[in-house]
Amino acid sequence: MSDTEILARLKKYLALSQSTNPHEAAIALNRAQKLMSEHQLSLHDVQLSAISEETILTTRGLRDQRILGKLLHIITSNFGLSSFGRVQSAAAYSSVTLIGPQDRLSSGVYVLTFLSRQLTIVKKEYQKQHEADMTESAINRFKNKYRYYYSAWELQNDPEVISQLKGFISRYKQKETRFYLEGWLDAVQDKVKVFNLTTQERQLINEFETSHHPDLYLSTQRSRFCTADQLNAFHQGQKDGRQGFELYRGVEGVGASKLTFRS
Repeated sequence: MSDTEILARLKKYLALSQSTNPHEAAIALNRAQKLMSEHQLSLHDVQLSAISEETILTTRGLRDQRILGKLLHIITSNFGLSSFGRVQSAAAYSSVTLIGPQDRLSSGVYVLTFLSRQLTIVKKEYQKQHEADMTESAINRFKNKYRYYYSAWELQNDPEVISQLKGFISRYKQKETRFYLEGWLDAVQDKVKVFNLTTQERQLINEFETSHHPDLYLSTQRSRFCTADQLNAFHQGQKDGRQGFELYRGVEGVGASKLTFRS
């Protein structure tokens, strides 16, 4: 019998030991004690076995550390989980991992997947609606920044300058869109009811992290300068996010988790 099967049987006996039937409870408790003695297990081992993890690969366009950091904060706050991301580059995650009790973990993964898909949708909608405005703003900022370097003729005819302008426009659009998504997630975060972990659960999750991921470390994020357009994008994201989700916490499994979205 594997370790997983032993722990599963032990959990079953311990659950039956809480039966209102004294005879059934006594038999189950006796079997649980015998099984723990045979395999040198403790009640702590059983409790720790209830903690698990799920790793989800990030999708293209949603690997930014700030965006995923806010998204993970929503999930961990609502479901009482822990999380971390695997760094792909200086500002991007290749994957994220959720850690916690199995019943809440499955709900957390479901909501993370759902919100990630919705983020992709609102991201495309924002870019489509504001394409012309973002392009015009980027061109004006580029011209103002390089007005002492390039002439009007170079801006329209020099291949190298045109290539540099295209890159500037692309980066400008990406930054403004990120501010929009951060605002959107901020609004969703405001709707979350924080899950109050018990001291025991927090200790078990910390022990699981230390045992399975001893290389984890905390990262910090620096403050950023933002333009008026980016700040407006952030506020627009907050407005759209408030009109979108209602988040409910499930008790066990995906079926008990509810996410509604008003389009």
